[in-house]
Amino acid sequence: MDTTKLEIEALEGIGEGIGTLLRAADIDYVCDLLAVPESYVSGVVAGVASSKQVQGWRSMAQLLLCEPMDPQWAEALVEARVIELGQLLEQSLDDLTSLFDEAVAAGRIPSSPSTSELFEMIKSAALVHSGARLMGRVVDADGAGVADATVVLGRVETSTNAAGTFVVTGLDAGATHLLTVVAEGFEDLVVQDAPAGTDDWDLVVATYTLTPGTSEPQVSDEYDGDELPSASSYASHQEILGPEFLRPDEPVFVSRFYVNGDVKLTSVCRSFERGRLTFRSYRMPPETVPEGLGEGECLTWSDGTFRSHGTGSFLASRLRALHRRRRLREAHAAGLEGLSPFERVAEAERLAREAMTQED
Repeated sequence: MDTTKLEIEALEGIGEGIGTLLRAADIDYVCDLLAVPESYVSGVVAGVASSKQVQGWRSMAQLLLCEPMDPQWAEALVEARVIELGQLLEQSLDDLTSLFDEAVAAGRIPSSPSTSELFEMIKSAALVHSGARLMGRVVDADGAGVADATVVLGRVETSTNAAGTFVVTGLDAGATHLLTVVAEGFEDLVVQDAPAGTDDWDLVVATYTLTPGTSEPQVSDEYDGDELPSASSYASHQEILGPEFLRPDEPVFVSRFYVNGDVKLTSVCRSFERGRLTFRSYRMPPETVPEGLGEGECLTWSDGTFRSHGTGSFLASRLRALHRRRRLREAHAAGLEGLSPFERVAEAERLAREAMTQED
């Protein structure tokens, strides 16, 4: 469940009075309970709620990071002393079924999760518990939260709540995470190595300040010789275009044969825009490609003619590196008009060698 959109009063035992105290301390949503120490929450509600109640609220907040958990099911788990994700994963399917059925019989919850929902709950708990997670707040220059900003972190896309807060779970632990924030009225923000933690009880909290301006995507395309941002994982999607969009000298490989005879060519050059990696493919009618192509065969297209380079994933990577270096040489040579032809070539080759060393 998206705990950034779940208001604090959704938890059992938090009524209007306690909710007012918590909101005065900037604990507006369920996720906020995991962004501050338990002792801080206890201090906020001292005299009106016990430390045991505070522990229960934070336990429910942690369990609600799973799908398809809801506040009543989280309450039933805490009542049965299943107070954290690790303990949830220790329960068998029969144990969980009995636990929820007993809660229904006692009138504590109106209904229990189905078998498929229990399977999904366990799967989600394993992903959240074993992975890394990050809670962030997107703000403007004055520190006010930016609502409805789109956040892409690794393979996950989400949005901020009214306070500018977001939570992402299930990230690869120990990996490098690329964060992209897009919001209307602000420049796009890209963070190369966003922090993420693995503690179930305390979320890593980071603040990201946006600059007023126009949201213009920062595009990196290997076809143009650009280097992609470094990250362990990306959100990705595929574009399938017509043959008229095939670019000159673009390295491609045969990735599929359609029933009607069309051939799918996929570019080895990837592009990156607003946190998403794009794989570009072309659906080619059979009369536009050479006969006898095999799956995985690498080609380049120039002046209306395809040239085959063989088959293999290593070859595809090599073609991408060679293409990138050639585009870098072309770009640098074009910008060295003040040098002699010999000096232009020498400088372009030097820069290309630097690029090759970085790739290797």
